[in-house]
Amino acid sequence: MEYLAGFQTWQAAHSLSERLEKAGIAILIIDSGRDARRLSTAKYLVYSALDFQHEDAVQLMRNPKHTIAHPVDVAAYHAHMGSKEGLEAANRAITKGMLWMLAGVVLLVALIVWVSQWPRY
Repeated sequence: MEYLAGFQTWQAAHSLSERLEKAGIAILIIDSGRDARRLSTAKYLVYSALDFQHEDAVQLMRNPKHTIAHPVDVAAYHAHMGSKEGLEAANRAITKGMLWMLAGVVLLVALIVWVSQWPRY
């Protein structure tokens, strides 16, 4: 998921989303007003849902005649992500990422402890 644009109104965000999804790019709109960690002044943030489509989305925003390299069936994508299988796949991916981060932290702590054991001259 990669950031594309931010808007103050739902209508503007939805308009961009419709244009991109019509071309076959899966889009997510996030209401940043609900997020206490809000980093943007824009209320509605538009993201390309699939990383491999991000560059196509940017190019299509700049040039309405741009041809998408890998369009997807957006309705099928959203149906899958809203399904039990899609949610389970997303949860597995998140869990796997968190486990890798935890392993990295454990290794970093072990390295710090090991280095702190070295004799000082």
